[in-house]
Amino acid sequence: MMGLFAFFYGALHVLAYVVFDVFAGVEAFDRVRPMRVATHVLWAIYLDVVRRPFFAIGVAAFVLMVPLAATSTVGMIRRLGGRRWHTVHQLVYPAAIASVVHTYWPLSVRAQRYEIILGLVLGLRLGRAYARRPQSERLAPKRKYKDLESPSSQGPPHATL
Repeated sequence: MMGLFAFFYGALHVLAYVVFDVFAGVEAFDRVRPMRVATHVLWAIYLDVVRRPFFAIGVAAFVLMVPLAATSTVGMIRRLGGRRWHTVHQLVYPAAIASVVHTYWPLSVRAQRYEIILGLVLGLRLGRAYARRPQSERLAPKRKYKDLESPSSQGPPHATL
């Protein structure tokens, strides 16, 4: 549910940018012509993305969140299957990093608030992943090949005659 709130906030952020920043710059005379308005809005967005790279990072973060929001329903989880759904939802990590960079980059005074929030979220995720591992995996190191116990228990590596 938190991811859907993040997507909703991102969609409101994009809408507020388009309405209050870009659309407000359209002359009153041009507002009666929809094609001129669309051209002006798209051109202004393009110029902002080119001139200010943090806009491009914000667009990338929003684009990465679209499939996450689209596949967050129970029906989509069933359609995709658990493994594919989990693979798609790994996009949350680059989206989170991109959104923090998008927010953090244009600030002249670098507030540490976003670093702390991202660090806490990452720490909680790592702790949760560690806690979900079975007890045996937490204590013993992972073995690449389960059938190989130790060299001494299997006998000599060459064939006996």
